[in-house]
Amino acid sequence: MVNGDAVEHAVQLVRAAGLDAAIGLHLNLTEGVAVCDPECVGSLLDQEQQLLGKTKFRDACAAGTVASEEVAREVEAQLGRFAELMGGRPPAHVDGHQHCHVLALTAPIIADALQRRSVRFARIPEEPGALVSLCSVCSVVSREAAAARCVYLDHGVKASEGFVGLSFCGATYSANDLVSAVRKQLDSGRSSIEAMVHPGLLDPNGYDSFNTSQDRVEELRVLCGTELTNQLEPIVRLCRHDELNKHDPHPHDHGVLA
Repeated sequence: MVNGDAVEHAVQLVRAAGLDAAIGLHLNLTEGVAVCDPECVGSLLDQEQQLLGKTKFRDACAAGTVASEEVAREVEAQLGRFAELMGGRPPAHVDGHQHCHVLALTAPIIADALQRRSVRFARIPEEPGALVSLCSVCSVVSREAAAARCVYLDHGVKASEGFVGLSFCGATYSANDLVSAVRKQLDSGRSSIEAMVHPGLLDPNGYDSFNTSQDRVEELRVLCGTELTNQLEPIVRLCRHDELNKHDPHPHDHGVLA
């Protein structure tokens, strides 16, 4: 997230781990500050010159008060900032903070920007047949994502066939829960699946209740544990988004999980 407070530190960690080619952009049109000068993206900002927030941004898009040219301007600025930070390299994939990239207004604008910058993968958070019933907000996101999939494909931007993560809605889950969700996608015939996760360390001074929750630490524990790996390895091949371009299904593969 290039308009996040810790972006420079994040880039240092990425380079130290040798993961430059694997890193994507978490496009943020809803929280914090814009990358553009405020006067250039006024319809995206509140009176304090902050981005509108998840609900107000969605409402403003629906009401027609968000200017499409200002969305395009901020998207280009964030892609440009990413390239600047990563030595000219485009993101391996793009997704949207709070799923801002699948709205009817934003999807064609972002898809066009990704096509021009040769970004070939985007997240499509469509989770039909979720392991548990989706909340009302996530149900809307899944429907929006289904419509946005065609928009991105028309611009040459691909996505995984399946997706898991909305059904957890940021709450604590077990290794068994995640594996069961992946199995359900595989059983539905989806051979490539993206897992949306939110691991982290507890920060008592974090931005909101989501990133100050103990759930972030528990999620980190589950994702780093051998129990999860041992259950996933027999049913999927784990890979990164930059490796999906090279994906050549092996006859013994049940699917791939990004």
